[in-house]
Amino acid sequence: MEYVGLKGMRVFVTGGTKGIGRAIIQSLANCGANIAFCARNEIEVKKTESELLAIPKSGKVFGMVA
Repeated sequence: MEYVGLKGMRVFVTGGTKGIGRAIIQSLANCGANIAFCARNEIEVKKTESELLAIPKSGKVFGMVA
């Protein structure tokens, strides 16, 4: 699914490694948005970050533990 106008937009999502938060950042990455997200588990944050960066259309991705 591709949304007009999301490429290059900056978004911040909390709880980005699981469930709805993960689905949201996955969709936004597929649209080319620049994403910052946080979650509680450092290992899952790093894993999610690397998976999102592997998406060809994705913009910048930054994950942090919070």
